[in-house]
Amino acid sequence: MKENGSIYTIHSGGLFKSSKSTTTHVSKKYMKEIQMILGWYERDWNDTEKLEILYTVLCTLTAHELYHVTLMLSLRRYRDFITKLPLHLTLKILSYLKPKDIINASEVSKDWHDICTSDLMWNIKCTQHAVPQTTEGVSQMVLFKNNVLLKHNWKLGRCGVVCFAGSPNKLVSVAYDSKTGKIATGMINGEIRIWTFAKSVGTLISTLYSHTKSVWVVEWFKANCFNFL
Repeated sequence: MKENGSIYTIHSGGLFKSSKSTTTHVSKKYMKEIQMILGWYERDWNDTEKLEILYTVLCTLTAHELYHVTLMLSLRRYRDFITKLPLHLTLKILSYLKPKDIINASEVSKDWHDICTSDLMWNIKCTQHAVPQTTEGVSQMVLFKNNVLLKHNWKLGRCGVVCFAGSPNKLVSVAYDSKTGKIATGMINGEIRIWTFAKSVGTLISTLYSHTKSVWVVEWFKANCFNFL
C-alpha cells in the first residue's frame, strides 16, 4: 500500500514501512481506514503526537501481540557490522580472534564465510604465527592448517629421520611427491637425485646431470613429469 510515496507492508501482527511492496493479509474493507490513518500519521501529526498515539496503541496490545512487535523491531534494528564496515576494519577486528574462532564465525552466514576464509584473513594469521610463505598455488588457509598440523605432529613425535645412503655430496634442496612417494633432492654438485624410501631408508633410483651449478630449488610438476622414473 502506498501513501505519499511511501510503501507500507501490513501483516496480521503489525504494520511497518518498507522499501518494497508485499502481499497484505488485511481485509480490503479496512484499507481505506488504514490509508486515512497513515495519511494523518505522515502529514498531520507532529513527533509528539506520533509518540502519544504509538504509546496508546502499545498499551492496548496483548502479550502475544507485543511479542510479535518485539520480534519485528529486533529485526529492523539488527545490523551486521561485519559486512557494513570497510573490509580492512573487518579484517582488523577478526584478526584478534583465535583461528578456531574464525572458523566458527565463518558458519554464521555466506558473507561471513567469504571473509573468514579469504586469503586476506588468513594471510594476517599466517603473519601472526610466523608461517613461512613457501607453497605456491595453495590458499593461505590451507597453508596455515598444514603448518599447524606439522607443528602438532612434531610435538607428538609423529616424525622420523630418513637416511639417504650413498650421498656424499651436500644436499641443498628437497621436494616430496605425495602421489608417487618419491623424493627429489638437489645437490651442491649440480645433480638431481630421485629417491624412494621405506622403513626410514632412502633408496636412490635415478640421477639427473643436466645442471652445471648447485641445485638450490627442486619442485615436482603437477603433471608429474618424473613418472617415468
